[in-house]
Amino acid sequence: MASGLYIHTKKEPSKLTRLIIFLILVATIGSAWFAYRWYTLGEIPPFITLPSSFIADTTIDESFISEQEKSEHNVGPRQPRFLSIPSINLNKARIQSVGMTSKNVLEMPGNIHDVGWYKKSSFPGQGYEVVLLDGHSYGAKSNGPFAKLSELKEGETIIVERGDGKQFRYEVTEITQESSNEANTDGIKRLLQPISENKESLGIISTSGRWIPRDKIYSHHTLLRAVRT
Repeated sequence: MASGLYIHTKKEPSKLTRLIIFLILVATIGSAWFAYRWYTLGEIPPFITLPSSFIADTTIDESFISEQEKSEHNVGPRQPRFLSIPSINLNKARIQSVGMTSKNVLEMPGNIHDVGWYKKSSFPGQGYEVVLLDGHSYGAKSNGPFAKLSELKEGETIIVERGDGKQFRYEVTEITQESSNEANTDGIKRLLQPISENKESLGIISTSGRWIPRDKIYSHHTLLRAVRT
């Protein structure tokens, strides 16, 4: 039997193996970074198409509302019943009464196709103060009534129909976009201030921007002010 010292030589990984390991490491770190940015800021990773459920609020009821359901929607004679905005093809969206949440944030209508009316704001036709409405822009599968709200121009017409059938027209005077935090504090306060002491005003606030999964909110809101004509 041969005797002697056996020397084991360690085989170094090839350049190709090291390159593959490096690329896997880079891809892992990059994926983790983009996932973090999506979760905390709502940023969509480049060159990737995410499912709609990843970029919208999936808790909203997106059930279709038929014309019969619209016709059967009834409210008090002075309360707002339907909202129409001809320039963005919005025709008689149902208006539902909403209040404030426990966090003092304006409630949104339960169905994505409906519009909310803050029940402590003015009635249409009251002649002073502000009629305050809110609603959704888009969801996981369908758009809400305010998906094109930011496209409105100053001077365009908004129509609110009351429960007694009377219609009231408002002319757009201002459209802005603010962060959700600003909109839910200073923005709401501004919308509730009449544009003119002698004219009834209309305020609309809607979600916009990116859906932020961590906070379960949209990054921005679109705010619109209008005056009764």
